[in-house]
Amino acid sequence: MASVSVRKETNTLYLDFRYIGKRCREQTPLKATIVNKRKLEKLLTQIESEIIAGTFRYAIRFPESKMSDHFSDAVFFKVVGTLYLNFKLHFLFLFQTAYLGSV
Repeated sequence: MASVSVRKETNTLYLDFRYIGKRCREQTPLKATIVNKRKLEKLLTQIESEIIAGTFRYAIRFPESKMSDHFSDAVFFKVVGTLYLNFKLHFLFLFQTAYLGSV
C-alpha cells in the first residue's frame, strides 16, 4: 500500500510505494501541510495507476533519484514484455477453451 509520510527530522513529506517488488521512498522538499499531503496523495494515485497500466517509468518520474538506476529501460521492457506474454497466453487459453468447447 502506497503512502505519503513525514520525515520527522526535516518535517518534509516523502512518497513510500512498491515498484516491481521493491520498496521505493522518494523524498520531497514539501513541508508537512494538509495541502501538500493532498497534492502528493494525488500524485501517488497517478503513479499507482501508471504502475498498474505498465506505463510507469521511474527515471522519467524521478530523474534525480538513485533508484532510477535500479529501474532502467531494460527492466521496464522486461516487465512490459512479461505482462504481454502473460496476456497472450491467457487469451490463447480462453480462445482454445471456447473453440474446443463449441466443436
